[in-house]
Amino acid sequence: MPTNEPLRRSMAYVQFLAQLEEIKSLLAQGYSKKLIHERLTQEKLISMAYVTFCQIMQKEIQNDSPATKEQKPVNTVQTPAPKPTSRSGPRIIKSDKEPFPNPHTMSLEDGI
Repeated sequence: MPTNEPLRRSMAYVQFLAQLEEIKSLLAQGYSKKLIHERLTQEKLISMAYVTFCQIMQKEIQNDSPATKEQKPVNTVQTPAPKPTSRSGPRIIKSDKEPFPNPHTMSLEDGI
């Protein structure tokens, strides 16, 4: 797979997904990302740069993106959705206090 020319857009992602199971098994065995990248590059299974490999790994494995979620059991417990409120304005918590004085009509002693 590897050549000296840059990969076409998203081909690095395709190569990564093709080796996803092996990458997961190597991670489970304790291999570092650097060693996994070196091994897959030497075996000519991937041809992406290490930085690209790390970016895709961050997206796919550590954040459990949709490609990896398909293989995990789905949680069947659903949380209830919050009920929508009929009012769209601010709530008045306590309305029994004095209203805020109008600064144009208040005296200087009221503000101190």
